[in-house]
Amino acid sequence: MRKKSNAFISSILKPFAIRKIKTDIKLIEIIEFLFPLFK
Repeated sequence: MRKKSNAFISSILKPFAIRKIKTDIKLIEIIEFLFPLFK
């Protein structure tokens, strides 16, 4: 039962985690793009 609920929770959280990773990558790209301007 516990294993089933863990799979259920991870299936809910996975899209959020993927979305967060994508936004983090975008932030890193923006920072890397802007960083030379501040040097």
